[in-house]
Amino acid sequence: MNPILRSPLLIATVVGAALSTAFPAGAYELSPLPTKAEVFKAKRSYGVAFRSTFPAIEWGIHTFSNAVHESLTQQAHECDDTIEACSDIDLDFASTGVIAGVRWNDDPPFRFASGQGRYPECPADKGGPRTISFALGTTCWVTHFRDVSKTAERDGQAFLSGKGTLLARSHYGDLQFLHSMAKSSAATSEATKSAILAWAEFTWRVQSRLPENISGKVAMGKVPVPGLREFFPAVEERTVEELFTIGRPWLRHQLEDIAFGSLLHMVQDSFSAGHTLRRPAGSGSCSVPPVVTFHTYAGQDKGDHKKADTKQAATAANSPIVLVLKELVRLRSERAAWTEVRLYLANCVYALATPSAVTAEAAK
Repeated sequence: MNPILRSPLLIATVVGAALSTAFPAGAYELSPLPTKAEVFKAKRSYGVAFRSTFPAIEWGIHTFSNAVHESLTQQAHECDDTIEACSDIDLDFASTGVIAGVRWNDDPPFRFASGQGRYPECPADKGGPRTISFALGTTCWVTHFRDVSKTAERDGQAFLSGKGTLLARSHYGDLQFLHSMAKSSAATSEATKSAILAWAEFTWRVQSRLPENISGKVAMGKVPVPGLREFFPAVEERTVEELFTIGRPWLRHQLEDIAFGSLLHMVQDSFSAGHTLRRPAGSGSCSVPPVVTFHTYAGQDKGDHKKADTKQAATAANSPIVLVLKELVRLRSERAAWTEVRLYLANCVYALATPSAVTAEAAK
């Protein structure tokens, strides 16, 4: 048994400290409070130790995090109230699967590859590699996150070549497009937009009921989406289903909802000033302010980044974010084809203010 799990006070301190800087690339705050199924599974794994520490974990979460992503998603699914009122984690305007998908971008469950995760807080299970997420391996997650944060601060290129865990790559490396961010300051706006649209196509087609559907049984290295191979090469044998539901098999039947939630998270992030710089207002037939440039996390001031990810920022006057999310929900309910959705995303939501090779930058 990991000794750190035996002390509720210690875990509260560790989790609290980590959450004060956690999810740096996840625009708007997110509540990583475990679902009932995750609590059930964690209790099975940790027994009495988990039951004694979880109240402290809850304390840390509620002190340092707010459910902004979840609230925006509930608003998009007809929670017709304020962002505060719609932040109740027990609301079910949006399905459990969609909320799981919205959380996935910030906290993608993963397993350490050979040679990774050699921390005292991350003991290997006798039955094989453990699945790590904030809920399923809190102290291990915290330790690993802090480690990769320090690595990225020392070397901004460390996670750009597809190396590292999903957590490292999505927050500091080549998968920063999951948060509508550029992978580095050398990336052009067109390149970042292209990666964003590739992920949008992938997630849309996973949830599609049309012939364009991508099955959950397809290996990520064989997903028929142009541009995705750069991030999941041909040798990638992990399936779509494994990518989204590893360690959480009870969510497999909600794969379509999870994929859609991941898309919503990426779009939500594009309206955070810590991620994407937009012009003050839209014009013409599209009311969404065009993108001036995509930021990258390298070089950002963590405090300034968090200021842009609050409820206040999400509810700024005249922000079209909820209207955009509602439009995506509408398109989904009408079973729109990807070609129609792409037009909306490419020409409106992610329209570039200057269609040229604008280089990304760190947010000030």
